[in-house]
Amino acid sequence: MALFSSDGTKSSGWGPWLVQNIFGVGQEANSYNIGNWFRNNYETSNAYIDSLSNADLGALIDQFYIEDPNWYGEILGKQYVLDYDSINKYLSQLQNYDKILGEMPTAPDYEAIQKGAYNAINSENEKLLGMLEQNLARQ
Repeated sequence: MALFSSDGTKSSGWGPWLVQNIFGVGQEANSYNIGNWFRNNYETSNAYIDSLSNADLGALIDQFYIEDPNWYGEILGKQYVLDYDSINKYLSQLQNYDKILGEMPTAPDYEAIQKGAYNAINSENEKLLGMLEQNLARQ
C-alpha cells in the first residue's frame, strides 16, 4: 500500500504502512486522492482537465510520479514526487490542443442521410415504373 501526503508525495514500504496504521496519518495514494489534491492545489484553464473526475485526473497525473532521488529512507521504503517539468509540459500541450482543435465535431445525422437516399431511390424507381407502364400501354 502506498501513502499519500498533503505535500503531494507518495511513499511505499514499511515506513508509510507503519505511519498510517499506527499513527493514522496520511491517506491512501489512490487516483481519487491524487486528483483531489491536484485540483485543490493547482489551477488549470483546460476544458478537458476540468471535465475529468478526481479519479480520472488522478490516474492521468499518477504517471508523472518519479522516485525521489533525495530520499534517504531506503530501509523504510521509497518516496515518489511529481515530475513538475514533465507534467507542466504535458498540461500546456493539452491546453494547446484545446486551442488548435477547437470545438468537437458533431456527428452526421444518419437518419437524414438515410431518408435522402430512400427518397432518391424511390424517385428513380417511380420514373422507371412510369417508363415501363408507357411501354406496356403501347403494346
